[in-house]
Amino acid sequence: MDTTKIWDYRVVRKELKDGSYSDEWYSIQEVYYDDETGEPMAQTMDLMIEGDTITEMRTQLKLMLKSLDEPVLDESDITDTKNDWICEICGKSTKDVEYDYIGSGTNHLGCELDLESETKDKYIYESPDGGKTIYRRKFGDKIRENMENLRTGKKSSTEKGL
Repeated sequence: MDTTKIWDYRVVRKELKDGSYSDEWYSIQEVYYDDETGEPMAQTMDLMIEGDTITEMRTQLKLMLKSLDEPVLDESDITDTKNDWICEICGKSTKDVEYDYIGSGTNHLGCELDLESETKDKYIYESPDGGKTIYRRKFGDKIRENMENLRTGKKSSTEKGL
């Protein structure tokens, strides 16, 4: 097994069994390999032929045609990495989410945007001297404001916290 291969196009066989009904079909997919074992570990579901030039698209099609000469992979033999692709905010899988809709790590971009809007203009209150002086800063910000100055309307320069 070639453990230097990161991905290639492969024909993948899918099988659906539902009671007495059974169906089988094939598709060409990008298959990604585990860098330690070389075993197939993930595949794309929606494959599109695209490129900056016709030549790039032709090269992509040639690689796809070459996959027809390789052994067929059963979808069930591809390691399920679905549990590795979990949004830390909502707890749902992001395995089948398009890359453009993934935020940081494996989070849904929408979840991160929602979280950001929820925390907008929310403050963290802190006191470095045991309660004598109280500061506030916006969630995720490093600049803090003295609460006494805010209460009295006194102008003061903001301090850098953290």
